[in-house]
Amino acid sequence: MYDSPFATADSKFKYEPGEITVREVDPKYCHNDSLVLPPSQYIIGDPCYSAGLDDDAWPKWVDIALKEEPIEVAMYGDYPVTSVKTAHGDGSYLGSDGKYYPVDSGAIGAVPVELMERMGISKDEYDHVTQVIEVPNNKTLTITEDDGAIVFSIEDQDDLVIDTDPDFEDCDDEKFYEDDEDYSW
Repeated sequence: MYDSPFATADSKFKYEPGEITVREVDPKYCHNDSLVLPPSQYIIGDPCYSAGLDDDAWPKWVDIALKEEPIEVAMYGDYPVTSVKTAHGDGSYLGSDGKYYPVDSGAIGAVPVELMERMGISKDEYDHVTQVIEVPNNKTLTITEDDGAIVFSIEDQDDLVIDTDPDFEDCDDEKFYEDDEDYSW
């Protein structure tokens, strides 16, 4: 379990459409070539399937966050919404957990579950195309990118690695990348 690092006096209130302020990232989350996020539950997957469900805030987030860097982040209110560009854009990529991660925005990232709850978005709306991980108290989630591999690390746990640029010659399963699925709705 974790204590919410994002809690504020008005955290109990739901966001209404158009009410979320999108702004530049708080620098406390940026560390060299990685992002470090506090204890919380995070949705891992294409952020357009979770944070992107807010039609007012998502285009603002895209305008602020999407730069030429491989790791991108901007704030939805007090919540960091992150993305890491995939090597081949849209498609479906295999993670080290054996799960495929569909992509329609060209990126995979982490979105706080608490943000989705405040937006009134049910887990049922994004659960089929993402995975939720929990970062316990006194731990952090570190997000890095290395030659197409997007790495989500929590101290004392196995890393979740989603390889978006696999070397098919070195593997038996050539289904690391599938481009024939459309997961939008």
